Amino acid sequence: MKVVIFGTGKKFQQLKHRFREDIEIIAFLDNDPAKWYQKLDGILILPPGKVLELKYDYIYLLSAYYREMEEQLKELGVEREKIFHTFHIEKICVCDSIKYYGNLPEENSGKRILVFSHALTCTGAQNVLFIALQILHKRGYQIAVLSNEDGVLRDRIIEMGIPVIVMNDSYFMERKFEEFVNWADKIIVNTLWLYYVVEELISSNKKVIWWIHESGYLKDLDVEIFEKINRAAQVSINVVSDLVKRKVFQVYKKDFHINVLPYGLPEYDKDNERAIHSNKAIGHGKIIFAVIGMISYIKAQDIFIHAVGRIPKADRDNAEFWIVGSGRFSKEDMEYIEKYPCIKVIGEIDNKEIQFLYEKIDVVVCCSREDALPVVVTEGCMNKKLVIVSNETGMADYIINGKNGFVIPNEDIDQLSKLFSWVIEHKDNAKKIGCASKEVYDQYFSLNIFERNLLKVLEN
Repeated sequence: MKVVIFGTGKKFQQLKHRFREDIEIIAFLDNDPAKWYQKLDGILILPPGKVLELKYDYIYLLSAYYREMEEQLKELGVEREKIFHTFHIEKICVCDSIKYYGNLPEENSGKRILVFSHALTCTGAQNVLFIALQILHKRGYQIAVLSNEDGVLRDRIIEMGIPVIVMNDSYFMERKFEEFVNWADKIIVNTLWLYYVVEELISSNKKVIWWIHESGYLKDLDVEIFEKINRAAQVSINVVSDLVKRKVFQVYKKDFHINVLPYGLPEYDKDNERAIHSNKAIGHGKIIFAVIGMISYIKAQDIFIHAVGRIPKADRDNAEFWIVGSGRFSKEDMEYIEKYPCIKVIGEIDNKEIQFLYEKIDVVVCCSREDALPVVVTEGCMNKKLVIVSNETGMADYIINGKNGFVIPNEDIDQLSKLFSWVIEHKDNAKKIGCASKEVYDQYFSLNIFERNLLKVLEN
């Protein structure tokens, strides 16, 4: 197979030892004029414009700037179907062998579902997918899970009797992939990241449900791909919130056929003795505000800590502000945190312990700069906690200010600071609003509601 490689830097050096034997590199392309007409591993490096003079099967982009390179090639007249990048590593590299955990069910019930997940880690999108698997398993569907990356959810899925196949970046070059697709009656693809799987599945003529949990990465997905998927009659595009649906329009400036499919969460075991005895309500001791999630720019813990710094000292003395999640702060942020003893950096908490965390805190804060539908806020509503969310989160559509929570403008440190003080000074009212948040969970995110909506999408 004749291939042109666009990019001659670190990514090429990292992958070249894994290239398949049937790959023949006929030329390199590079945007650096200093490299033009030099040789790399005995192969000529050419200006990108020279690609029109070459005969090849496809072009492989090996750079972090693959989007810009793809646009550059398309402007030169290269067909998009011949352009691949690191999401399609199997096109050029020898990949890890398939790992099987269990066997595909042999009974042909007409209710076979193949589920694609990019990972089996305990993160938001994977956790709510696991809940969907539980529902479908209970409903008698025969399920197989195919994942790009292994993770801790694998054992929990296997315990249900559901087989798991881990195929590291080798979907389309393995004959087994076709076998898995042929086995299924319907296919669920989880997260925006697996758009290329959805695109590939169009030719299978299988019913495909694409469940998108993210909005921030839409700008990295070519509108032509989204349009192609949207035109496929057998593909149902579903997003977790109206926010994501609005973001699709903002990014692509076009309307698409998109369903909103919010996730659902099971309630914690209210008979749990530990939870009962550790229960605490606003008004008993210091009020605890908590922001929960991996420390990152998107999750906006910096907004949280700077809002704490702006409230009066008397209010700070009556509260604690917990930061729960993995990751590290910048040196500047840590220096700021150290000024205020009321800010506690808790670190990461095991998923099994999360229900006991909600028994200790009073207010769930989500000041994310962008968050499609934060699970922690839904859990807060489920546990009758007062919730404060940014208007750039999907949960903002469900919150009525002062009735079942509060919505703040994105990155508005002053407004968040004022809300902190209000809650501390109006404990009784804050408690009532927190109790009212349970209605948001009951009406939109209970397991029964999710099961009904999921089956409607799957069986329509």
